[in-house]
Amino acid sequence: MARAKGYTLKGREVIETTEGQQVRLQFVVRRQVTMQQKTITIIINEKGSSTLDLEGFAGQGCEKVFDDFRGGDMVKVERKKPVYYTGHVIQQEKSQR
Repeated sequence: MARAKGYTLKGREVIETTEGQQVRLQFVVRRQVTMQQKTITIIINEKGSSTLDLEGFAGQGCEKVFDDFRGGDMVKVERKKPVYYTGHVIQQEKSQR
């Protein structure tokens, strides 16, 4: 799905936390036309909950990327980072599942 929509897997790592293992997947945008780095980070914990963190996206582009990765999962919590409110590049953190 990710490759077909223009995203390339940049890296995968398993992280040990006090709450157990987490898998972190990082994607970059393949169809990038600006010089700004755009990164999508997905963290999945042992319980199956996931967090989607978008960096370098703005406006409707941010929502489109989120929808591409969300699939049919329900969003429990949505948090916008402080930069969202300054009117600069939007960075969102959304939890799903």
